[in-house]
Amino acid sequence: MMGKAIICLAWLAYICVFLWPIVAFLTSIALEAGSVDDVAGALPRWLTLVGKSAWLALAATCATLVLATPAAVVLARGYRTLDRPVFTTALFSVVLAPPMVYVFGWQRLIPSLGGSSLACVAIWSLWAWPMAAVLLGWGWTRVGSSAYECARLQTYRTQAFLRVGLPAMRHDIAMVACFCFVFFFNEYSVPHACNLIVYATELLGWATSTLGASAAVLPAIPSICVTLLAVGATLWLVIRLLGDQTDHHTTGGSATPPTMAKGLTLILLCVSIVIPVGALCIKELNSAALIEAWQTYDYDLMMSLFVAIGAGAVSVIMGWGIAAAPRSTAIGFTLRLILLLSMVFGAAPGALIGETFIAAYNFGFLSWMYDQWPIVMLGYIARFGWIAMLGGYLLAHFTDSDLRAQARTDGADGAGILAHLVIVMYWPIWLALGAVVAALSMAELPTSALLRVPGFTPVAHLLVEKFHRFEDGMLVSLSVWLILASLCASVVIALANATIRRQT
Repeated sequence: MMGKAIICLAWLAYICVFLWPIVAFLTSIALEAGSVDDVAGALPRWLTLVGKSAWLALAATCATLVLATPAAVVLARGYRTLDRPVFTTALFSVVLAPPMVYVFGWQRLIPSLGGSSLACVAIWSLWAWPMAAVLLGWGWTRVGSSAYECARLQTYRTQAFLRVGLPAMRHDIAMVACFCFVFFFNEYSVPHACNLIVYATELLGWATSTLGASAAVLPAIPSICVTLLAVGATLWLVIRLLGDQTDHHTTGGSATPPTMAKGLTLILLCVSIVIPVGALCIKELNSAALIEAWQTYDYDLMMSLFVAIGAGAVSVIMGWGIAAAPRSTAIGFTLRLILLLSMVFGAAPGALIGETFIAAYNFGFLSWMYDQWPIVMLGYIARFGWIAMLGGYLLAHFTDSDLRAQARTDGADGAGILAHLVIVMYWPIWLALGAVVAALSMAELPTSALLRVPGFTPVAHLLVEKFHRFEDGMLVSLSVWLILASLCASVVIALANATIRRQT
């Protein structure tokens, strides 16, 4: 009974988040008779900004891969390092904290960073390297280590690494590069805080200053095409990696990572966390300022946290629905199409997602939601729900297939397997996926820019507002509250990871 209720809730979420908004959006475009002369006239500028954003994203991707190398070596040579909750919390606290907070910290330390493309690339790479290190470390233990050790029997260490180890990891490196490029190309907060005009900042300004759905679609087409190509390449590489899982032996790695790699990893953690956060807090932060920020914006902070947690919870329910889908049925095929549609929403610019939900929920009897917090939560789910849904798909198709087959042989249906097997066995993974969606939602600004409601102001918008008004004290206090929220999510991920490893 519980499994069927979960599946019904998941389908309701699919309809509210993906199916109805896309139908309403396409209908509104068809009914509009607006002119596209303004868009056609701005086409050269859009293409220039696309090129600028692509080069910045490419540079940041290369820098991220370089910075991630020492930590990847630590994780590959001693992969049980992730069993340490403190280290795992430190790694994920960098990625889950809003990158705009780090911009504010670096700008207080180096005031001349405004307008610098180099600063934008550096801050992006200092923010994203932990996730790249985790993925590269996993790739090395999966295929690179065994290939390298075999090659070491016939040649020198350097040649074995360059000619065998790295080529064996080519799919892993390409996957990480595509993942980073997608994020950097569409990221708004860091270029905005660095006073840079890029494609993401210009697109949000265009969407908020024009009326009508069609006016926002045409400028977003280059972004959608670029990001969908990168997302498609990432998915293809993920499938290749999972398909190659049986072709290589996964090694546990050495228990003693190189001292130099450990030292560089600790230095990177300090540079990524201690320096910007310390520079942000050293002058303005005190208990009185934190209390004042809470007393002034307690409702906005609590509502921001509530909406973000709600987005994470609903995303996990949607992931459960994907995990319970039978493979070779019409329902399973439909759910795979919904998963692909969620990828399209995740690849779309936040401004376009906002326009989609305006078309869907500023209409008829659904207009009551237009000025209420659920529309903000639905926007966050549309932006990040693919993370939990993809996690559900991977869990359903690449783990414990024999156990699932045995359960079906014993007479269990999809709902029963979902309730008693998928959720119970993998609850730490689901908890971690929900925490990731919630933390990213707390810091998301472009998606909610067009979905602002009178009831509360998301904390990300409060930060930008204080930044433009030069209210440093309140800016620092709100940044600390946001960092604490992301730190809680990192602790959840660390504890979930430790639980999974104890179970295995």
